[in-house]
Amino acid sequence: MEDFNYKALFENIGVAICICDRTGNILTYNHLFDNLFGKHKIKNINEIPEKGYKDPIIKVIQLADEGYAGVPYPFTFWASLGDNRRKYEVNISRQPATDFFIITIADITKRAEAYEELNRRNRELSCLVKIHQLTSSSFNLEDIAKTTVTESCKIFDFPVGFILLPDNTKLLRIISYYSTVPIDRSFINEIENILNSGRIITWAKDKFKTILIGERAINEVTEKEAELLKIFNVSSLVAVPIVVKGEIFGFVIFGRKESYNLFFDQVSILETLAHQIGISIQNAMLFRASEKIKERVIKQNETLNLIYKIGLMYFQNLRFDELMKEASDDIFRITGFDGLTIVYQRNNKPGVYHYLRDKSFLKNCHGDLSEATILELSKPMLTSKNFLFIEDISESDEIPLPIKENMAHCDIRSLFITAIREKESKIGFISCFSIGKKLTYSSEDLSLWTSLTVFIESLINNYDFRNELTIREQELSRLSKKLISAQEDEKKRIAKEIHDSLGQLIYTLNLNISMLSQDDRLSKNPILNKAQEIINQIQEDIRKISYELRPPTLEEMGLISALRWLIDQLKNPNIKISLGTNLPSGIKFPYPVQVQIFRIAQEALTNILKHSNATEANLFLYENERSFFMEINDNGIGIPSDEELKKGIGIIGMKERAISIGGTLKITSSKETGTTILLEINKC
Repeated sequence: MEDFNYKALFENIGVAICICDRTGNILTYNHLFDNLFGKHKIKNINEIPEKGYKDPIIKVIQLADEGYAGVPYPFTFWASLGDNRRKYEVNISRQPATDFFIITIADITKRAEAYEELNRRNRELSCLVKIHQLTSSSFNLEDIAKTTVTESCKIFDFPVGFILLPDNTKLLRIISYYSTVPIDRSFINEIENILNSGRIITWAKDKFKTILIGERAINEVTEKEAELLKIFNVSSLVAVPIVVKGEIFGFVIFGRKESYNLFFDQVSILETLAHQIGISIQNAMLFRASEKIKERVIKQNETLNLIYKIGLMYFQNLRFDELMKEASDDIFRITGFDGLTIVYQRNNKPGVYHYLRDKSFLKNCHGDLSEATILELSKPMLTSKNFLFIEDISESDEIPLPIKENMAHCDIRSLFITAIREKESKIGFISCFSIGKKLTYSSEDLSLWTSLTVFIESLINNYDFRNELTIREQELSRLSKKLISAQEDEKKRIAKEIHDSLGQLIYTLNLNISMLSQDDRLSKNPILNKAQEIINQIQEDIRKISYELRPPTLEEMGLISALRWLIDQLKNPNIKISLGTNLPSGIKFPYPVQVQIFRIAQEALTNILKHSNATEANLFLYENERSFFMEINDNGIGIPSDEELKKGIGIIGMKERAISIGGTLKITSSKETGTTILLEINKC
């Protein structure tokens, strides 16, 4: 024993160890062996007070003394030290060529406890990793809360756990829970009320860290809280605050069967889980806010697209009922409503329009939805408001009883209604309603619905104005045609009167003057000769006026010959006027239409001569399968920018003549390119 320092060697071995002789005397040992029996200060194995230790060791020493040297004799035994019963593993071996025995004693129970502690920590870390992965990959607060509370209760052996967050009223609500005792929904509500009015939450709010409530939870809680602890068979509580942006936002509360404290690492893990929930709350709130913004933008875009679509359909001259039928499905999709009713009254004539997502609604509706009834019942609803939204009609006091009964018979739940105004008067209403379901709304939703209904209101007024305008245009067109026809008849009458009456008188006068000039005494009279010249000029002017009022060429030989005659009559040394035609099928318009075409050409060419300062003008007639065209252009200075000149009688007259024969007249003009007048007449 003196040749080797066994004492120093034994101190680095992780088990209790000693060397003894065959009689049990302890020669050397390490501190673990000393800790095991130190309070007894034993010097010999026989001095061990516990027979559970002593007897097996002595017996094995005897066996080892009789056996082969160096072969260990292992065995296990249970022994009690105080209140603890523990299992030990012992190895005894005889040193070769000596009477010394090496005894090693390992605490198997402690090893198992160490393994269990290691497994516990691994489970806790696995729980923490699992929650972290979930919070990193999901924005669903409910899933995160459910997994957190369930896994935590299972890992830490908590019989019950709750996660509480505030609602809109700032009262804490249980968003998730775990319990070994079955809990129904009504009991959850009762638990929420107890916790909000009790002491547990008050204690937890006083701290920004995890608090462990031991016996205090039994002795100081309210009577209702004590009943909860008894129901869940817990005697202690752990309250972990959920901190968001430096403020306690909620709590995780666990119930425990024991009242002793948790390990430090367990508290740390619970606080980390609560921190993860806090992060998830922020992420979920940001995600929900972004989703709401996204939904709002999508809805706004859909609403704008719908308004644009309705506007296009309006300009396609669709009837109001056809337009709303096309748009109603989009309105229902955007707003979530199931039906749309439009009722208004103008000139003491009520009108009603129903548009439904499900066309069988009217068959199943047992209420009275006639025009007069709806209009009459709606008046008191909008006397003081421009719009009204009701989530549940059956619970509303704002709706008159007759309307409420009518809508209840049709299973209408939510209602949005707005007035149709004409100037300052309310002439009807637009209502959107849901069938069999209650809708909620935000300020953004209300803004969208209001925009749609205001646009529909504008459409209704525009349709009425357009109908009135169409009637007036038709009347104006009828009067214009009648006026132009009267003008042509009057020109025809005047031309006939000039030709038949004034022309004959001038002819007779000219004949008499001619007879006087045969007298030799008068033949050389300058006054008589001058009179003869004047009479001849008058005859020529009468003939010209008569032809302009009623060109005989147009009636006798057709439009093209009449236009050639017109160009010939308008000859001017300062401007060249050309006529071209490309009419394979010829001109087949009736005479009244040809007259108007001729008058338009006459007015256009006359304006060119008077105002354009052009050196060249062209008149061209052509056609395609559907239309006849007359194009007149010049290289002049264009039509002046003065609006009064643009709206001159000549231009207005040409346009009215074009309209009177079912045609259109387009005028384009600039200083660089001159003026182009295009007349188009549909041949069908």
